[in-house]
Amino acid sequence: MAAYSEALDLSRCTCDTARAGIWLGNLSNAYRRLGQTDNALKTCQEALEVARTVGDIHSEAAHLDSLGDCQLATDDLQAALSSYEAALQLSQEIGDCQGQRIYLSNLGRVHQRLGQLEPAFTQLSRAIDLFDEQRSYIKSDDLKTSFASRGQELYCDMVKVCLAAGRRVEALEYVGRAKSRAILDLLSNSPIDVSQIVQGGDESLNKLVAREAQLRNQIVRLERLLFQGPSGETGSRGGSDSPAQTRDLYCQWRDTVNQLRRRHPNYANLIAVETLTFAELKALWEHTVTGEQEDRASVLSANTAIFEYYWADEYFLAAAIYKGVTVPELHVVKDAACLEALQADLNDFLVMSATEGWDVPVSLAKRLYDHLVAPLVASLPAEVDCLILVPHGTLYRLPFSALHDGQKFLIERYALSYLPSTSLIPVLSGTRSTHSGHNPKYLVSAISDYSATREAQTSGSARLRSASGLDDLSYTLEEARTVVDVSASNDVETRLLTNQEVKDSLPGLFGQYPVVHFAGHAVFNSQEPLASGLVLADGSMLTAAAILQGNLLRTHCGKLLVLSACQTGVNMVTPGGEILGLARALMYAGMPNLILSLWEVADRSTCNLMQEFHRSWQAGKTSIAKALACAQRQAVAAKQPVHAWAPFIHLGID
Repeated sequence: MAAYSEALDLSRCTCDTARAGIWLGNLSNAYRRLGQTDNALKTCQEALEVARTVGDIHSEAAHLDSLGDCQLATDDLQAALSSYEAALQLSQEIGDCQGQRIYLSNLGRVHQRLGQLEPAFTQLSRAIDLFDEQRSYIKSDDLKTSFASRGQELYCDMVKVCLAAGRRVEALEYVGRAKSRAILDLLSNSPIDVSQIVQGGDESLNKLVAREAQLRNQIVRLERLLFQGPSGETGSRGGSDSPAQTRDLYCQWRDTVNQLRRRHPNYANLIAVETLTFAELKALWEHTVTGEQEDRASVLSANTAIFEYYWADEYFLAAAIYKGVTVPELHVVKDAACLEALQADLNDFLVMSATEGWDVPVSLAKRLYDHLVAPLVASLPAEVDCLILVPHGTLYRLPFSALHDGQKFLIERYALSYLPSTSLIPVLSGTRSTHSGHNPKYLVSAISDYSATREAQTSGSARLRSASGLDDLSYTLEEARTVVDVSASNDVETRLLTNQEVKDSLPGLFGQYPVVHFAGHAVFNSQEPLASGLVLADGSMLTAAAILQGNLLRTHCGKLLVLSACQTGVNMVTPGGEILGLARALMYAGMPNLILSLWEVADRSTCNLMQEFHRSWQAGKTSIAKALACAQRQAVAAKQPVHAWAPFIHLGID
């Protein structure tokens, strides 16, 4: 307040009327946040008059929006509605898309509070379309992720309106649009999908593909200049490109994409990916005919169902989709006390399950099962025995396998896979034809000797888990040799790397083997998730950042990567539903299926579980998820604690 008041006085002294209006607007917002609504309204009206006097339409619209906020704070909903509508009209006159998105969002919320659900749906859907359009223009992965987090309140409001209006299909579609869009774009341009493109001898098409990539790289560079300033400079946040040059660059890129869309729809879809509609989700279980004689099998089999979750501040939503469903099965929790109890149970479960020596009470595992799984399982067809889980927020850390229905663990009834977005299913399914053989080549790497980290007295617990270095791992070599023996018995070509050989050879060999198994130490860095990674014998790390940004690991033949190490499946989850950590980087590197861990795992029990997993996968000719489920069921039968077997998850769809 003091700073804005002084700025206002200085502007008036220098007769800078336009800037005085800006400070008045800031003062109004400060009054409103302090709860001084009368002062806020009065000051906002002054700012509005100044903007009209100087003919600043952009500021006039912004002050009308602030006026609507003040009126909303006093429950004068009709007045707020009029102010937001006037702001929207002005923003449309000057082509201010960002302003339109904000004012449409506010209009939707007022209609929602008035109980006018259809107008609320219309306004919020228009706002989301504008938000998604603005997000689609951003090309760099980290900036796209940051921008996506800004729109979460908008998506939460929209899903709430859909639920209130009985629009179950639309609610599920907007949940899909709210989550994991940056990783969808990232993977759609990774080695996972590029292999689908057969360019052939069409030179003009090849030039278009190259042109699109060139323009996209220029846009990434431009975005970094705009957000971060030129490399090596301080105190500067602006690039040298003019607004006209910027607009021209984006126009060239969009024109190139449109040409590709006409010439090569498959490639265009990889560049500009859309989330799946409910009709497209249902089609995942349908056979498709692409020509007179070509019949393509369905992406998902009838024994697979999708469970999607969405956790907002005011409600929790779980949805089930499966073959033949006409509308999604929804379970919604809105009661504040129930939500609080559910969050408390989840927090307790995460602590207990991840702590060695603690037993998770069956009663706790059943309460979570009753909220998260039971309402969806009740509607499933009898043939379903595989679940694809699409978590949200804290649920990414939950080992669903350890939830209990009172008689059995969930893993004893279903094989489980995790995905950050349902829209990744078609992206990942494209790898199946590439890796049709069940027994591909194995690259097995194991590190048991970490003495170098102790001799060097490695410091910095953010990099390694203790300042005195890492303990040796007694069973990693046994685990690796067992995997090699299992492969040999199935006539599978296998190569074994141990200790220092892993650092020397793994990056170079990674892209030559469809199946890679790593046994050793790993670290998750909660402050800087892209600094998480695999710890090598000398204490250096193979980090997510090096994989994601430096292309340290790349594969076009990847089928499965098993990380038999601690916390490899732990991620930072952004408000926009993006996962930041090792899994994101490894999927981008070209591995469509990952076996990961959710907490620090014990050496001996991990060795046993991995042996059983590989035996089951190769000998049983079964899916990755079912092989992992088989190994975990054996651990349950042997009465091993939840801590020993539940942390391992399958990320992918096989």
